[in-house]
Amino acid sequence: MGRPASFDPPILQAFAEALYRQARWTVFIWTFLGVAFGMVGLISAGARVADILLPKLPAAWQQNRDLTEPIMGLVWFVIVVYVFYSIGKWKAYWLKFHAQHALWMIKLDVNTSRT
Repeated sequence: MGRPASFDPPILQAFAEALYRQARWTVFIWTFLGVAFGMVGLISAGARVADILLPKLPAAWQQNRDLTEPIMGLVWFVIVVYVFYSIGKWKAYWLKFHAQHALWMIKLDVNTSRT
């Protein structure tokens, strides 16, 4: 059996910096995916959502089907983008939390090694 691993603060520092870099891009990437999936919904699901909801809507909306489908597609788009943005924000928070934990371990080592 080899030597036990030793505590290496520069490795943790590099790990924390990498996590912060990844967190910066995470929200952007997830929002972009939301826009992409939302566009699919905007194009195709607007008509399907309108077919499902149209009988439940007031008569004025039922008569204006040309207006109802784009509105339903836009509502779908906004919901999908918001959900994907929220996922990105949560993942970025998780990455930043782990980066802070690594930095805390470095600070703890510095503070306890002085005493």
